[in-house]
Amino acid sequence: MSDSISDEVKNFFSIPIEFIPCNEKIILPLYAYLKLNNRFVKLFKKDDVILKSQIEHYIKRGLTSVWSSVDFFDAWKGYMAQKIQILEAEEDWYKHTRHESSAMVVDVIKAQDFSLDEKAQVLSEIGKNLSETLFSFQDSNPEEIEKAFKRCKEITEDIIRVASMAHKMGTLYEDIQKIIDLELEHSGAVSTFSVMFALVLGYSEPKILSDISFAGIFHDVGMSKLPIELTQIPVIQLSKEQFAIYQTHVQSGLDHLKKMKIPITNNVKMMIEQHHEYLNGSGYPKHISGFEFNELSQILAIGDFLHELVIGLYDSIKHPLPEAFERMKQIIRNQNNHDSLFSPDLMVAILQGVSSGEKYAKDVEIYENKKKSLAND
Repeated sequence: MSDSISDEVKNFFSIPIEFIPCNEKIILPLYAYLKLNNRFVKLFKKDDVILKSQIEHYIKRGLTSVWSSVDFFDAWKGYMAQKIQILEAEEDWYKHTRHESSAMVVDVIKAQDFSLDEKAQVLSEIGKNLSETLFSFQDSNPEEIEKAFKRCKEITEDIIRVASMAHKMGTLYEDIQKIIDLELEHSGAVSTFSVMFALVLGYSEPKILSDISFAGIFHDVGMSKLPIELTQIPVIQLSKEQFAIYQTHVQSGLDHLKKMKIPITNNVKMMIEQHHEYLNGSGYPKHISGFEFNELSQILAIGDFLHELVIGLYDSIKHPLPEAFERMKQIIRNQNNHDSLFSPDLMVAILQGVSSGEKYAKDVEIYENKKKSLAND
């Protein structure tokens, strides 16, 4: 058969050209209809990938509809029904939000006229406002801190749901809730802190936000494979032998997730694998250092370290949240060269994000000087 065919129009059906999906395989062959001689000319074969520029080219030439054989009508109808379901789900996003800040994040994620840089700027401001609320209590009033944390946790859960939908992950968040207990104090808190810090740093892509959230939820799944008595000993009080066993929870967690067939992304796997690593190579299990220690993993590691201080897992002392942040900052600063745990750039951005005043000005100055020192090395 040649590139053009003769057939009756009744054996074809038309599709508005703007309905044709771009950058994915088309599920049916497409034709242009030449009215003058009642002929159909093939434009695309089934399984061709149509570029947006190709659609724009045909629209400029005045093509408003394309055609396909009625043999493919049911397939097209099913495809469109699925697309409509996705669109309706997106319209339903706002039902998954409980706070104004969550709704603002939805607006930014959905905005078509915002560049990634503009989205990052807006989300960073939202993250800074939330973080300031979370870490700025001077009197360490437990009730007020708990109220602020609960609000941030709910906002994080809203963001997880919306980000999952935006990344076309459907109801993955709800499905995972059925598999593990997301109300576990530590995993929920680490997920919350990590997302707050990610927003402060300007992360705006739904895929990244959902990856960070899920990494926070899953990062310590392997703890369930350790002897129960080992999980109750503060980290700095573990013996050499105990610490060697304790370190196995990272790989055990990844193995457990694989066995459960939970569909984690490569980013989530990497963050879990690296959440106990440090910039100077003193972490575990692989003792990576420098640029090998991914920024997303550092965000998760900071969130994890912070909550270990809150619940007393690090040094057996439970710290109210603002005090825990101060304590974490001091521990990091007391390391050799002031940056042995996390990157100076990351710490400057987080310190500036959680306080709009001069509270951490001295710390920022230290990290800025270290950045200059590293640049000159």
